[in-house]
Amino acid sequence: MALHAKAKAEAGYRFYALYDKISREDILAHAWAQCRSNKGAPGVDGQDFADIEAYGVQRWLGWAATLRMSGRTTNRMAGGEELKAA
Repeated sequence: MALHAKAKAEAGYRFYALYDKISREDILAHAWAQCRSNKGAPGVDGQDFADIEAYGVQRWLGWAATLRMSGRTTNRMAGGEELKAA
């Protein structure tokens, strides 16, 4: 069964085996490239590609990987900086 079908069929199912995958910098870099090429919209925090590029893509990917591994969710960057849409 494909992941999306499993997720639709069992809304409460948790994909714990995938958690480490979304924290890997190579996976995040691939996701970044896909979203960037699709001209993805800003997230709920209002951050867009220009904000992240101004912060530094590699720096942001490292921060995102660390954030995912810690289990926290925030739009505050490393060192307390906050990324916000201008």
